[in-house]
Amino acid sequence: MTIICGRCNPCHIVRTISEVIDTNTFRLGIPNMEISNSLAEGYVSSILDIGMSDWTEQLADAREGLLRRGVEALLKKNLKAAFAAVPHEWKIEDEKEAKRYFLLFMKLVGADISGERQSARGRADAVLQDKTGTYVFEFKYGKTPREALGQARTKEYGNPWLDTSLPVFYVGVNYDPAKRGIDDPLVEPA
Repeated sequence: MTIICGRCNPCHIVRTISEVIDTNTFRLGIPNMEISNSLAEGYVSSILDIGMSDWTEQLADAREGLLRRGVEALLKKNLKAAFAAVPHEWKIEDEKEAKRYFLLFMKLVGADISGERQSARGRADAVLQDKTGTYVFEFKYGKTPREALGQARTKEYGNPWLDTSLPVFYVGVNYDPAKRGIDDPLVEPA
């Protein structure tokens, strides 16, 4: 199948369409990170009903913050702002939903993060790795960041990464449904 668009290279489009389901329905594949980021940014911009240039600026600021100031600064400044931008009509009803928003945001800023990482004693909610270390996240809903941190420590979620050359940190995050936002995350060495 070849689709020709006056603005696009046909070979990129063909690789993007991974399956033709019927004449009006296609399954899209994502051929590279640039297209993945563009789709995610456009999706979020559309959902939040903000201009693409505004959203792109916010993401660029968060990406730069991650690179220059590190994970802790990103969490305390940009993550709180990201949760504050969630429209009031959207109810974050539980911990799973809060984690989804968090993972989407972190992926959009280009963080090397993955959710639900297995270990011998359970599952870390997320693990982020960058040049400064490995950050093991535990989330709570309607509790405290200290409780989240306590669970990560008790279950030793960071142990699989202790043999690396970089330090390991535990991060406790709590979504407060009364405030409709997150408390200041706690970051401590493992």
